[in-house]
Amino acid sequence: MTRIHILRWLGLAVGLAFVPLVQAQTAPVNDAPVVNQSDLRVGAFKEPTRVTTYLPANPVYNISTLAQRLQQNIPNLRRPTVALLVGGQPTPSAWEHAANAGVRTVINLRPASELGIRDEGAEVRTAGLRYVEIPVAGPHDLTRAKAQLLWQQLKDAKGGVLVHCASGNRASALLTLAAHYGGGMSVTEAMTFGRQAGLTGLAPTVQSVLTGVPVAPATVAPAKPASR
Repeated sequence: MTRIHILRWLGLAVGLAFVPLVQAQTAPVNDAPVVNQSDLRVGAFKEPTRVTTYLPANPVYNISTLAQRLQQNIPNLRRPTVALLVGGQPTPSAWEHAANAGVRTVINLRPASELGIRDEGAEVRTAGLRYVEIPVAGPHDLTRAKAQLLWQQLKDAKGGVLVHCASGNRASALLTLAAHYGGGMSVTEAMTFGRQAGLTGLAPTVQSVLTGVPVAPATVAPAKPASR
């Protein structure tokens, strides 16, 4: 299978995931338009036809309520593709809502030292979800190797994926790199995708990694002379 065929299959798989959520929900979690909707390249899901059968497990949920509860329990929540959620640190209550939305894999980019005594892995597994850790302590961890590792996890996932850090900035940054190094997006496409995934303060760093151009040092305006 050629690379182009693989990318087209990935786009089809992403489009099939979360179908019940998308059809019934009047407004998506993230209102930003999807990059290359006809050929999405971020997120790959095995056995995609099975994903279409996922419905909220709790019959009292409707789709709008589910989206609201996701936003209440995951700060800065974005959905750059129909099967990919990106955000900050979820609350312990978030996993149930994420599972009801079709998420089957949680990828945590926070180092263990940031979580203190909280055992997020245990929480996620108790909810019946797959748990993956890819520690990104800061900008120095935004590397091609970690981006490719994230891309591989997305390719191996079955069902929806939630990628998070503390605020969502590191998660969107590494996803931007993964979109380029793993998904084949151009630098411009990847940066656009990253912004839709929540990329903000780390955008200059990510741009530098992708282009090889060092981040320009901040300039300090000269002090104005004191008036007499």
